Amino acid sequence: MKILKVHNFYRRPGGEDQTFRAETEVLRRHGHVVSTYTTHNERISGIGLQASAASIWNPRSYSAVRAAIRKAQCTICHFNNTFPLISPSAYYAAKAEGTTVVQTVHNYRFLCPAATFFRDGRVCEDCTKRAAPWPSVVHGCYRENRAATTSVAAMLTVHRLARSLTHKVDAMIALTPFGKSKLLENGFPADQVHVKPNFVLDDPGMGAGAGGAVLYVGRISPEKGVDTLLKAWRRMGAGRRLQIVGEGPQKLKLQRAFSKLDGVEWFGHLNIARAIELMKEAEVLVVPSVWHEPFGRVVVEGFATGLPAIVSRVGGLQHTVKAGKTGYLFTPGDAEELAATLERWYALPDRANAMRREARRAYTTLYSEDAGHRELIRVYELAMQRARCSAPSRTEPVARSL
Repeated sequence: MKILKVHNFYRRPGGEDQTFRAETEVLRRHGHVVSTYTTHNERISGIGLQASAASIWNPRSYSAVRAAIRKAQCTICHFNNTFPLISPSAYYAAKAEGTTVVQTVHNYRFLCPAATFFRDGRVCEDCTKRAAPWPSVVHGCYRENRAATTSVAAMLTVHRLARSLTHKVDAMIALTPFGKSKLLENGFPADQVHVKPNFVLDDPGMGAGAGGAVLYVGRISPEKGVDTLLKAWRRMGAGRRLQIVGEGPQKLKLQRAFSKLDGVEWFGHLNIARAIELMKEAEVLVVPSVWHEPFGRVVVEGFATGLPAIVSRVGGLQHTVKAGKTGYLFTPGDAEELAATLERWYALPDRANAMRREARRAYTTLYSEDAGHRELIRVYELAMQRARCSAPSRTEPVARSL
């Protein structure tokens, strides 16, 4: 296949960027011809009228994507992120060139201006099932800034009314059944939405788990529930080790509040290679998120090393871990239940070697390079089939009317 991969990089590197690079590489390794069109948010100097307008319709991106498609002569145009610089104008550009369009839904941006379904320390879906997501503007949900939120809400409103995502996109990729359910609840057609999880590109090999530590890897911010983990750890007996890897706005506050806890090691930010080393030595991974985590990439990275996981029963996480096989689930925000679950883990005979094997098996079956390629091609073929059945009217751009 000939494929154009399109992505808008954020200022802070994250899972979406990793997925874009991994998918591009795996397609090339399997003999497909892959071209890319990218831009970066470092180009944004501020939140002004020009930037706001570009997030709704960027004529430069429209022209550039059309030119990239012509040059690549591709049959598939796969978007990972268009926000904010590429904009949905690129879907119209791809359709104007007769290309099949695929969009991966990495977060909840199409349904929630903040992209998180999280506000004031709780899950929030106030902006779903509305033509205009006005509650987000009232609360300033995007960057805690009403002007910036208004810009995002305007973009969503225009393209909801224009039905850009349902008319110009042939396949939406949800990372888990939970993500798919949210899209279907908000009016996306069932034949458009497909579940395809993220995958780990290079096999790190299975670890021994001999280090004996409980491990957290991720951003240290309110929605990640690190405070729940530390409250649970306060209930644990002495002589056990908790390793916390990551940075974020809540880190200093938590370090001060839980400074007297025994056995807690704070590592700060580590590169992926070093984090994988810790996963290979850890006993169990804990992901205590209190928001609707879209997927939980860290969980499948852990699975690749044979590391079981204890995760919140929330969002996409609840579909990634199989209770009693690859780990355990607990109620989000419930420190007492998490502590009991950890004690249950420590009480397992032979420290859950069976779970380590099951975690590794889940990786090879569902989240390996071969699985990632297989699932990508499956979605592409379904998208092309849907595109062939689409009405001709969907191929005409409406740039002037937007």
